[in-house]
Amino acid sequence: MLGLFCAKATDALAAMRSAVVAKRQPLPYQLELNFTVFSTSSGRSHRRQSRKLSRISLVRDCPHRIVDPRKTDWNKWTNSMVKRANLSPLDEVGWLAEQSNDFKEWAGQVARWKTFKKGQFIYHAGDRSDGLYGLASGSLQITFPLVAEEPVVIHRAEIGFWIGDAAELANLPRMVTLMAASQARLLHLPSSAVKILLANKPEQWRCFYELNTSNLHAAVAQLAEVLALTVRARVCRRLLALSNRDGFAAITQDDLARLLGVARPTLRRCLADLEVRGAIETNYRKLRVIDANILRVYKDEQ
Repeated sequence: MLGLFCAKATDALAAMRSAVVAKRQPLPYQLELNFTVFSTSSGRSHRRQSRKLSRISLVRDCPHRIVDPRKTDWNKWTNSMVKRANLSPLDEVGWLAEQSNDFKEWAGQVARWKTFKKGQFIYHAGDRSDGLYGLASGSLQITFPLVAEEPVVIHRAEIGFWIGDAAELANLPRMVTLMAASQARLLHLPSSAVKILLANKPEQWRCFYELNTSNLHAAVAQLAEVLALTVRARVCRRLLALSNRDGFAAITQDDLARLLGVARPTLRRCLADLEVRGAIETNYRKLRVIDANILRVYKDEQ
């Protein structure tokens, strides 16, 4: 009985170690296991003390684990990251594409891909930060809990969009709720990895402040649009931003109305006007841009 338990425990520990560590390298953490086994035949207890696994990294798969970046050897930690993520298309579009090769190399070492189904939440307002997320495919909906029962839709994100910087840099709870508006594939930069990077290479703070400034600029621009532009101008801007190469906008009329903060009848009248002008085509649960140049004519209307 004792031998069987120990064998299973050893196998489980070995499986855990192989899943986390792909190469025998000294890493910045140790996992110690103390357990007590009782023999059913004799009633005596046997204690195995401090069974040590050779330094398992807790950075890659345990983003909520508290780490002390001051005690982390940067060179040993980066050398331990053998498997690198393919960053495409985020190394070609958006914030990450604008960073240095060294930064992209770091991102490839620590990042992990995650897939979310339509309607699945990535995180909620008030959650503890677990890092940054970049959108590689699909779309994201961002809501703000102005009224608990009816959160306000404030943004519909597309490929190349990054979020999570504000809560991560300020060490504060999430301000908004992030949900997959369609099936989405996201690249996740864990909080623990970001902390270790900034503790060892403080010059990289600038990269994250660039992202923070970019997202702030987008928020201020949307506020200015609401205050200064007509509904038709705002509809044109959203359709231009959301439409793909074939002209289809991945958003329903109801969702577009919520995103713009207008009543559905108001939006329907605006869409009907643009359809008569030959700018768009409306179908059941679909919007398609036929002539983007017409939308550009009205996008600055005040």
